[in-house]
Amino acid sequence: MVDRPQRALLNVRAALVLTVAVLAAVGAGLLAHVAGRSWPESLLFAGAAFAGAVVLFNWMIGD
Repeated sequence: MVDRPQRALLNVRAALVLTVAVLAAVGAGLLAHVAGRSWPESLLFAGAAFAGAVVLFNWMIGD
């Protein structure tokens, strides 16, 4: 068997963008639920917030 060097699955920048986007999505989903929305609606809010946050933070952090 040949030992191959381990490569990272994600680079640090991508991990940071996804982590911050997940935090934004959780926050949006919880705020929507606290505001009286149902859980399915809150999950839709969270998904939309995640998509928007990925685009925003990818642009903000840059290369």
